[in-house]
Amino acid sequence: MAIGKSGQKLHNEFMSQQTLEQLISFFADKGVGKIYIKSLASNDNSKNQVYFGPGFAAVTLFPMGNIEPDSDPKNKTFKAPLTFAWIGDDFTLVPSPNAQVILYPSYPEVRFSGFLKGAKRQQLSTVRRLMKSRIPGRLLFLGVSEKSSQIIGGVFDPSSQVAEEFKLVEKSLPKASEIFWALLPQPNKIAVIDTRTSILQELCRIHRLGWINSKRLDTNGNQIPCNAPQCGGYTLEAELGITPNGRSEPDFLGWEVKQHALSVITLMTPEPTGGFYVSNGPEQFVRRYGYKDQQGRPDRLNFGGT
Repeated sequence: MAIGKSGQKLHNEFMSQQTLEQLISFFADKGVGKIYIKSLASNDNSKNQVYFGPGFAAVTLFPMGNIEPDSDPKNKTFKAPLTFAWIGDDFTLVPSPNAQVILYPSYPEVRFSGFLKGAKRQQLSTVRRLMKSRIPGRLLFLGVSEKSSQIIGGVFDPSSQVAEEFKLVEKSLPKASEIFWALLPQPNKIAVIDTRTSILQELCRIHRLGWINSKRLDTNGNQIPCNAPQCGGYTLEAELGITPNGRSEPDFLGWEVKQHALSVITLMTPEPTGGFYVSNGPEQFVRRYGYKDQQGRPDRLNFGGT
């Protein structure tokens, strides 16, 4: 079954709203014994492969098939296949039959490759979007099954609920290698994250800074000056590490962050997610529920108001 743009949006929102505890519980249910987490750099993507670290330490972390030299004798690398599956849309498992690690003896280093090739596209809209992008700070979770050699992978946007909650616990986690954190998939071992206390602490920290120059974050997370009416909100978001976005889900740890000046605050998406509007489209909705233009313009119907 193909998924249209509206379906992909719903899947993306579903993934972004998962909590870290839900993710860990999912891994535990799949028999995962240990989870390794890597913060992806901009060049960690499907085009450039994913850097697994210097030397061959990653080889000891993940179960893999036989390590063999590349079939091209001119290519001085070694490859090993992985039994790998992605956490796809709606938390389904989607096998990735061509996933492998590549060992580069000349550097030396290990990279992760082939992780999208041959996997069902319609079930991996979120994974494909994130693994093809150059967004820094994406989080890659790799769970290793205790009973089999399968590796289960999940990737999350830096503004997702999982990523925001991970920031609160990452300093308490051990490092499995130079670039991977290690985590046992036992939800009761993770401290309960009090998001209300966390956001209040952040707002108190920002308040104590005093006057702040108006700014916003660009798509790469860099602070740039901002001089527009909405820059008060952008400045608050920048202090919280939030890039400007049009997404309908909450901004920070499940909370919607708003600046209040003198205008009306919108606390919900203005576009319906169900009913006649969705089933019949915006045009039919306006034709049924709209009203004639109040300025007398002909051939025009409006629908608006508070």
